[in-house]
Amino acid sequence: MISRKTILSIFITVLAINVLGLGAFVGVFRTLQKTLPALEAIERYTPPLVTYVYDGNGEVIAEFYDEMRIPVKLEDVPSIVKKTTIAVEDRKFYSHWGINPFAIGRAFVTNILARKRVQGGSTITQQLARSMFLSLERTYIRKLKELILTISIEHTYSKDEILEMYLNEIYYGNGCYGIESASRRFFGKSIRDITLSESALLVGLPRSPFYYDPFKYPENALQRRAVVLEIIKERGIVDAIEIERLKNSPLGVGTGYDKYSKVGPYTIEEIRRQVGEKFGSDMFYHGGAFIYTYIDKKMQEIADEVVIDQIKKLEEIYKIESDSSNPLQVALFAMDPRTGRIKAIVGGRDFRLSQFNRATQAYRQPGSAFKPFLYTAAVDKGYPPTYKLLDQPIVIEVQGTIYSPSNYDDTFRGSICLRDAIAFSRNLASVRLILDISPETAVKYARMMGIKTKLIPVISLALGSNSVTLQEMVTGYATIANGGYRVSPYLIEKIVNQQGDVLYEARPYEERVLKEETAYIMTSLLESVADYGTGAGMRRMGFLRPAAGKTGTTDEWKDAWFIGFTPELICGVWLGYDTPDTIMKGGTGAVLALPIWTEFMKRALSDKPVSNFIMPSGVVKRTVCKESGLLPIEGCKELIEEVFIRGTEPKTTCDIHSSKKEFDFRRLDAE
Repeated sequence: MISRKTILSIFITVLAINVLGLGAFVGVFRTLQKTLPALEAIERYTPPLVTYVYDGNGEVIAEFYDEMRIPVKLEDVPSIVKKTTIAVEDRKFYSHWGINPFAIGRAFVTNILARKRVQGGSTITQQLARSMFLSLERTYIRKLKELILTISIEHTYSKDEILEMYLNEIYYGNGCYGIESASRRFFGKSIRDITLSESALLVGLPRSPFYYDPFKYPENALQRRAVVLEIIKERGIVDAIEIERLKNSPLGVGTGYDKYSKVGPYTIEEIRRQVGEKFGSDMFYHGGAFIYTYIDKKMQEIADEVVIDQIKKLEEIYKIESDSSNPLQVALFAMDPRTGRIKAIVGGRDFRLSQFNRATQAYRQPGSAFKPFLYTAAVDKGYPPTYKLLDQPIVIEVQGTIYSPSNYDDTFRGSICLRDAIAFSRNLASVRLILDISPETAVKYARMMGIKTKLIPVISLALGSNSVTLQEMVTGYATIANGGYRVSPYLIEKIVNQQGDVLYEARPYEERVLKEETAYIMTSLLESVADYGTGAGMRRMGFLRPAAGKTGTTDEWKDAWFIGFTPELICGVWLGYDTPDTIMKGGTGAVLALPIWTEFMKRALSDKPVSNFIMPSGVVKRTVCKESGLLPIEGCKELIEEVFIRGTEPKTTCDIHSSKKEFDFRRLDAE
């Protein structure tokens, strides 16, 4: 017989073991609790959200995220989705305290009998705790942490709040976190519009998102959906006949592609870069912001298509061959010259192969495309379009070095007026013009009009010797198109957070830097480029709207440019190799860049009414002798109508032709 003393000893020993065990458990519990988020952190928990980018018409053109998640409120989730989720994942959800011992035991026995894991015992709250704060490692420590967090979540939130968080947090596969993003990815519609069979498929995915992926493994997905449908039939949620009918229905999933991935990748990357500079990448990928831009989706799509189609066409027509490591590149930059709102950007021929944005980041010599800055300076200083320049050979000694420029076609036209000098892009006449007004003055006007790159005041600047970006060039030309007001290009209108707070709002910049009359005369001169000069190919290609612009070509045909505008849209195009090399002999801006510009402008403005450049009151028209630029007399052979800034129009008659009799304008009117 066991003595009382022995029984007492055993009791004390067992008690001591239990006390020590409890103490150890409490110690471990407290230690683990310190490594977990505090209650306040759980209350403040905000999952990473999707950032949306909108075009100028309010249409989504891009999404950025680390986790594709679109929040949805529980009241917006159909009842069948909620009931199915609870039936499949945690049927005692509304009655347990976060842990369901019976479910754990049932799963343990089932898995032992099946000799594999066929059933889980985790509650919805446990799964939520794991997804929010824990790794996927399978250890006892992680399980204890999960238990602690589960209890904390149950004490912090109501059951409905927990279910809503679960439906927004859990991974459904294909990069989708939360049931709303999964519904849109797999079925192309909101969870609000989901059907019973679609609901069954979605609810079944969290068990194994990869294995049941309906895009990759449709047979597995069908089997899983059938299991879910059987569960809701057993629970009496849906009529058995309906369930049997649905088991044999197709999955009905879409294609699963990213519908925004092809819309202006260089533009989207530029937006990402600008937002990252202002707020950091964390806000961009996690913050769930709404970024509103002025991008015109239609124009952007046109730009993307035209650039690829036209460059391939040019390569085929002119047999242009290039190394795959240094392919012929292209850039396009389009904006509204009146506001600076950027409408489309193409930074290269293939974003997948090169993310370098040649429209905003590449510095290249513009060649004759730089001449409008020089001619603007001359016009602003009183040079009329009829001012005569010599298009003849010239040799200049500059600091002991001989500079001997030439025309691109190695011909000379002798005396030529300002209008024709820029229309036909005569280099020698332009060199004489920069000698007249000084390189420093040309630099001053270029900077006033929007060129930010440091410019070297040398004579060769007249022919575009200084490297600049396409964006700068378009900005400078926009000053002419906008009546002398310089604007700053901008992509982003505003950025709004999830709470509706405006984090950033653009402040459009506008400053008058040229007289309105100067800008109009320059527009008129550049219209001559388009109508009968080096840019006249646009007319032969069917672009008949009022337009102005300038071609540009660099030495050895390494760069081809065209920048042109209508009253409502300005666009610049550049072609060349990243490592500068001859594109092709005769590869001028008119041959290579102008066709791309023309096709883009034709399509971009196809649904817009035709508008004209408005002549300001400070500009007057006069009929003059083409050869002398003076008022005509009887012997003048060719008369033209020319525009002048008021006060610079000719006051004297032609001094070239023999007759001294002034021309009878009444006879001209009668004819």
